[in-house]
Formats: sequence, C-alpha cells, structure tokens
Amino acid sequence: MRALMILCVCLPLCGCTTPVLRPECPTLVSYSAAEQTALAQELAAHTDMPMTHRAMRDYAGLRDQGRACQKAAD
Repeated sequence: MRALMILCVCLPLCGCTTPVLRPECPTLVSYSAAEQTALAQELAAHTDMPMTHRAMRDYAGLRDQGRACQKAAD
C-alpha cells in the first residue's frame, strides 16, 4: 500500500521536466593545407571527370552543414 502511495505521488512529477535535445553532429575529418593543395591540383588536372567534381562539391556542402551543426550545438 505504501509503495502504491509513493508511486502515485512520484508519477506525476516525472513529466515535469523538459528533455534537452542536442543534435548529433558528424565528426569532420581535418585536412592539412598540403592535402588541400594536392586535392585542388588533382581536380584541376582532371577536368574530364565531372562526377568526381560533382561529388567534391556535394562533400563541401556536407562539411558546411556539419560545421553549422557543431556551431549550433555549442
């Protein structure tokens, strides 16, 4: 009986707090200046690969979204 009374008192209190939701941001890989230069040179040398260039533009957009997510989470 006592346990039931405690449950009846505590149960309404469980819903009084608002959960804190934090976004789960992706971890971004860091590239050195030398790696970025090498990638830029490779892309410039191979203009005949449009899908590779498109994929790199998409990846740049995803990295921008990841940075925005991390900034918002702080």
